[in-house]
Amino acid sequence: MSLKNTDVSYGSVAKWIHWITAVCFLGAYMAVYYSQLFTEYRSPEYFSGVRIHTMLGTTVLLLFLPRLVWKLLNPEPHPDPAPQWQLLAAKFSHFALYFILIAAPLSGWLGTGGRQVNMFGLFGIPTFRGSGFFESTFATSRYITFPEWEIPVDFFHKQIMGEWVVWMLIAVHVAAALYHHFAQKDNTLRRMLPGIKPK
Repeated sequence: MSLKNTDVSYGSVAKWIHWITAVCFLGAYMAVYYSQLFTEYRSPEYFSGVRIHTMLGTTVLLLFLPRLVWKLLNPEPHPDPAPQWQLLAAKFSHFALYFILIAAPLSGWLGTGGRQVNMFGLFGIPTFRGSGFFESTFATSRYITFPEWEIPVDFFHKQIMGEWVVWMLIAVHVAAALYHHFAQKDNTLRRMLPGIKPK
């Protein structure tokens, strides 16, 4: 399998970035919903789920730049023949998904307290508050406390992104892939599956 994209399929680098991002993204949501639905608030199990959520969400954020750079350096495979409205819808949905991949984890990071995010026990990444940037620059110039800052950021991250936008776009993305695979019987899904060659 080629590392780079070809005219008919994505290369292994694009595929692995795609699927690692997808697993981390879904894992982050499963972890936080587990904490909220199946653990006692502020219990050790609750905080374990939150830590997994922030760790996986930060991984999605860290993968975004190499994903974007690789996308710009490697032309995408030619799309299968389709009506113009489907091609435009695909472009819009991909743009929306890229927005989500940066907006959801970034807003989570911007609203996170504490000193750092533990990344798989290997290293730590400072949170927005833990980095000192908020207190030294933002708070000084805007005269706002972190709890005041956290309210709208958390609302965007949890209520707007988490409860509505993310799940709707994921549902549309998955439904479109399955429609192309089973109804259209084209290569849209096969091009992104590791170890499977397009027809």
